[in-house]
Amino acid sequence: MLVAVAVVASLVLLALGAFMTLMSVHGPDVLGWLGPPYTVAALMVLVWRARALARSPAGHPAFRLGLVAVALVGAGGLIAGGAVVWDDWNFRRHAALAARIEVLDVTDEPLLGPAGHPLGIRLRFSLRVPKSERWSLDPYLRFEEGPSLGVVAWVAASRAQGAGPPAPGPVPDWFEVGTTYGVEYDIVPSFLGMFGAEAPPSLCLRRLDPVTEAPGYAWMESLQTTAAGTLLLDIGETSYRARPLSHSYPYRALFEGAVRERLPDCPTLR
Repeated sequence: MLVAVAVVASLVLLALGAFMTLMSVHGPDVLGWLGPPYTVAALMVLVWRARALARSPAGHPAFRLGLVAVALVGAGGLIAGGAVVWDDWNFRRHAALAARIEVLDVTDEPLLGPAGHPLGIRLRFSLRVPKSERWSLDPYLRFEEGPSLGVVAWVAASRAQGAGPPAPGPVPDWFEVGTTYGVEYDIVPSFLGMFGAEAPPSLCLRRLDPVTEAPGYAWMESLQTTAAGTLLLDIGETSYRARPLSHSYPYRALFEGAVRERLPDCPTLR
């Protein structure tokens, strides 16, 4: 009986440890670190108690080992629950701090190709963070009204500087409190792609295969012909939300600009 209880308890502890580890994928990251050590420690305690009770079989050893197993499972539950509470508190704390990020002097202008034709949007702003830590501050654009209310543009290049004008190099994800950062983003429509790893990137035009690609990407094709140009801007985790850009950017004009710039076709749709 003692062996049967030990085997069942071991399987339950293994399942709980695996659940804690897998839960870290969509839950608290810390469970990915706590799951394996908890499993090893709990099994070691279980084996230790099982051996001790086997040497002293008096007093219902199987029942007593079952109580140990219940305690170990309860400890695992407390660890998982504590991690969830900690993760939720940390999320709320981070969100409250993000609301205090200062976004200043937001400007936008057409992003021109080498021949002077419009290809996208150059966005600039300054910011100050309330605490030194990692912040996600990438811009996100969407149409106020248009063929797609989802992702219609992507960041082709970015630059940042702690003081003064933006310098070459991507915008970091770690920001220091007390520093005013100037950032600059080159944003292009979704019907433009890039190839190569150089900086700045080489842009290309996404041509849809009418048989294999066009049916699933009709929204992208409609972007190339739309006259809608009022874009709303969200800036990362900040409270800067759904504010229109100062200029209008009809996507039809951006597509015509890409054609006039003689951008090459992208090797694949990506």
